[in-house]
Amino acid sequence: MRFVSIKDDTAVISVPGIFRYRGCPQLQADVETAKQNGCTKALVDFTGTTYMDSATLKYLCQVRSEFHPENFSAKGATGKVLGILKEAHLDDWLTV
Repeated sequence: MRFVSIKDDTAVISVPGIFRYRGCPQLQADVETAKQNGCTKALVDFTGTTYMDSATLKYLCQVRSEFHPENFSAKGATGKVLGILKEAHLDDWLTV
């Protein structure tokens, strides 16, 4: 898997650089593979992400819904990514 790694029961999503959902067709397949392999939680690691677009936010909202809000979190958001999350009132995802 290119954009998702599995740690215990958690799918860790990590996209370096510019995170454009339309530019990451492999991402959805990776998330599905993680779910099929028993992942019940999702963590988005924004450590290496420098920017994300609105399609990415929409997709991450979908992932959050699929895994259930209590099983979804994010970490490592800084700079523009943190600003985008705050502007969208989604910075409460940052629990780690």
